[in-house]
Amino acid sequence: MLTEGLKTGKGTIVYGNNSNCCWFCAEERMQENRKAQKRTGINHDTAAQELAGKFTAKPMFRFPIAGGPYLVCLDHMKQFVSYMEKLAAPKE
Repeated sequence: MLTEGLKTGKGTIVYGNNSNCCWFCAEERMQENRKAQKRTGINHDTAAQELAGKFTAKPMFRFPIAGGPYLVCLDHMKQFVSYMEKLAAPKE
């Protein structure tokens, strides 16, 4: 299903709503909160709730796989593309 969705491009770019969150942003928030010990018992879902509304009306990449939605924001997509380009650059 993932490869078919990526191949056709259908449903891979969506606009966020009040409850959507980038998976990686939530992961970073969770790690920040744990490191600062701001809250105990924080997990990925509670970190995503803290970011509610941040991605409203912003384009996000949606992995069309079961168990999701798994969404990635534009900033994280740029980071991944930049890293991939660095890896693909010819070595001198």
